[in-house]
Amino acid sequence: MLKFVFLQWPEGVANDLKCGHGQVLVLAAHDFLSHDLFDVMIIDTQLANAFINTAMQTSLETSLGAVARMNQFVNELPQEAEGKIAPSTSWPERGRGEINIQNLTASYSIDPAASSVLKDISLYIKAGEKVAICGRTGSGKSSIISAIFGLLRTTSGTITIDDLDTTSVRASTLRAGIMLLTQDPYFVNGSIRQNLLLHRAPEIADDTIVSALERTGLSVKLGLHKGESSVSDILDNLLVPEDMLTKGEMQLFAITCAILSTSKILILDEPTSGLDAASDQIVQRVLWEH
Repeated sequence: MLKFVFLQWPEGVANDLKCGHGQVLVLAAHDFLSHDLFDVMIIDTQLANAFINTAMQTSLETSLGAVARMNQFVNELPQEAEGKIAPSTSWPERGRGEINIQNLTASYSIDPAASSVLKDISLYIKAGEKVAICGRTGSGKSSIISAIFGLLRTTSGTITIDDLDTTSVRASTLRAGIMLLTQDPYFVNGSIRQNLLLHRAPEIADDTIVSALERTGLSVKLGLHKGESSVSDILDNLLVPEDMLTKGEMQLFAITCAILSTSKILILDEPTSGLDAASDQIVQRVLWEH
């Protein structure tokens, strides 16, 4: 099938190619991928403008549709209620972090008539305690996590962290004080150091970072044992997770972030799902030691 490309020439080039008045230069090729020779044709400007106007109109309609959807999202979607209390940046305090859920009933929908995903749930976790919540798919394990992060609409009951009702705390503060690790770790386009310190102040010492990587068995994988480059240079190398880490190692990297994190509460949602036996053992060991 014949394909056409309309060229927008720099100023003066069209004159050099001797395009006549009211005409434009068009390249045509039967197959671009096989690098066939291009045929040069001169066609009428009016026909070219018809093609261009159609393409522009289609693009404009698509863009206007996107703007309309964004406007609807911003102006019509109900916003979550924002708490008024802003605890210190160190909240929950060191040595604390108890979670107390009492008679909680909550729903994902803002509609009061919607069915509840959690019904009359009570759970108390002491500071420093490690608790595993088990159940079949759909039993509400992830919903409890969402409720702690303030992502559900609470119809009755309370969730308190260190005796502070989470609904009264600003959402940004609440979510900054808790670290969540899922089975699909999150990475940013940045260096090894930047990814490790997403939840920690950037001035943390290199020795501390290396120590955390050694605990999860990643120091060798990331080249920190070679001695060919300084530790600082290696940590500042670009991290490309898909090329540098296996799925199990990505999860171990996330566990390393947890070790370095300032968060007093660590929540894991199926952290060993899909891991090999060796990686699973490391995750289990680090969690019980941390």
